[in-house]
Order: sequence, then structure tokens, then C-alpha cells
Amino acid sequence: MDIIFYVPLHKYKISTNIIFKILMYNKYCIVLLLVVISVLGVSCSKERPSFSADMLLGKWKRPIVVSNETKGYDCYRYDSNGVGVSWDTSEDVSEDEAQLFEWNIDNDRLLIIHKGEMGQKIPKTYTVKTLNSTELSYEDNYGNRYSFKKFTQNP
Repeated sequence: MDIIFYVPLHKYKISTNIIFKILMYNKYCIVLLLVVISVLGVSCSKERPSFSADMLLGKWKRPIVVSNETKGYDCYRYDSNGVGVSWDTSEDVSEDEAQLFEWNIDNDRLLIIHKGEMGQKIPKTYTVKTLNSTELSYEDNYGNRYSFKKFTQNP
């Protein structure tokens, strides 16, 4: 059986066998495309690393460097109840005068909500890159990386 298409001033005759072959070829292409997409989707999905909140507990410091000279330390203390304090020794602020914050870690996402002087909440989200018994590093949404060392005495 043949199918005839009429276009003004032209007459086209196409065999049903050719149409069947075209449709079958397209089905195979679609199936192949779906298989490739599903394989790429599975193989490209990267599992996010997970970090323990227990590893974060304690005091952490990072040097504040101005003109290649260490001026003090940016310090954080993470407590087990999801709160903590931060202080900057370069501004002569001690741990007793530190600023309160709340924190939460979920897989590799660290959320720190600083408490402002007027009671406002200032949330900051970081991606944890390293967290072990002595080192902590994380990155903000702008690509800035912060690296800390754990300490027990005064910084």
C-alpha cells in the first residue's frame, strides 16, 4: 500500500514500508537517548559528604592577617546545644565578650545565625570542605574559603 501526498503542482508517492522503517528508526533513537540520559543521570549524581556535629564541638581559630602580619584571631566556640560564640582577638574582644550565634550542620551544609546587637538574626550558610579533630574549613556562596585550627588554650 502506498500513501500519496498532494502538494500543489506536485504529487509525492511514499511507500508504507519506508514510513514503517522511519518510525522504527525513530523509536530506536528515542529508546537509545533515554538509556543514555538515565545512565548519565545515575553516574553523574554525586553524593554529598556528611560531617558529624560532634567533630565541630569546641574552639576554632583562624589568623587575621593584615599586610602579611598576623594581627589576631577570628575565634568560634561551638557548643553541643546548637549555640556558640565568636570573637575577634584583633579587636581586643575576649571569649567572655563574644557574640552569640546559633548553628546547625546538615551533611556538608553549616548554617550559622549570628545574633546582632539589636537582636537581629544574620544567617550565613557555608559548605564544609574539611572537618576532623584538628582542622575545619568551609566555603561561602561566593567562593571565599575559611580555614580554622582547633585550640584549647587562649588563642
